[in-house]
Amino acid sequence: FGMLGDVYITLEGGPGVSQEARAAHARGASVVPVMRSGGASSGMFDFPRDALQRPRFATEERWSLLSSKDAPVEASAAAVAAIVEAAVASSKATGTATEAARRSGASLDAVVAAVVEAEVAPKQEQEQETAEEAVHRLRSGLGCDAHIVCILGGAKFNSDDSEALVKAIAAKLAAGADSRVKFVTGGMAG
Repeated sequence: FGMLGDVYITLEGGPGVSQEARAAHARGASVVPVMRSGGASSGMFDFPRDALQRPRFATEERWSLLSSKDAPVEASAAAVAAIVEAAVASSKATGTATEAARRSGASLDAVVAAVVEAEVAPKQEQEQETAEEAVHRLRSGLGCDAHIVCILGGAKFNSDDSEALVKAIAAKLAAGADSRVKFVTGGMAG
């Protein structure tokens, strides 16, 4: 999962979210931590420290709304959506890991295959899906010119306002997303 996206939004989370954020950040993907939600997203579990620093495409005002527990949920959600839009625009202008893979001759299929090998292959015996089938399924759903935004969170909500925050972020992103932006989650409630 940490190798798939161009932009990652993190909310709460534990060691797994931190591990995925480290992998994503290490390869140059943008990480947008909703620090006010706590857990890994606030810097716990060896979350990448540099990812907690404001990137150049985010204004100070918007970035501060990611950590302010006093800010209204809607204001923080709007800040996340605006930062994600700016990150996607920045990745279009400067290139993303996915685009770098394309330029180096690797296809997005190759990137997805690496993710599948790391994440899906260990479960193949249980799920009976081959790596090739998983790559085809993911590629069919995402499209080859997609900018992929991954959303990382925990198995359940721990912070009082995290569920409302997730719903507000989803509404803001859905309202303003370019049709080439695809969202991927781990499928867990939190």
